[in-house]
Amino acid sequence: MLRTLDNIILEMKMIQLQLYLAKRTTTRYKSSKTILLEVESHINHSLHSLSHLITQIDAFKIIAESKYSASNRIKEDL
Repeated sequence: MLRTLDNIILEMKMIQLQLYLAKRTTTRYKSSKTILLEVESHINHSLHSLSHLITQIDAFKIIAESKYSASNRIKEDL
């Protein structure tokens, strides 16, 4: 479960970095076509990472609910 949480934090940092790179790109280049292509690339990577993060959060939620449910069953049996 700790590994899943670490993965979620890592994905959040990746998204933050990709959005930072997209923002920085707009100030670095003069050609508007170059800016748009690079910013679009960073945003697409961010969206991919966001999708992966949502999957990780869903997995974490399922694991947590499963452990909570198992814990309650044990308490009820006692």
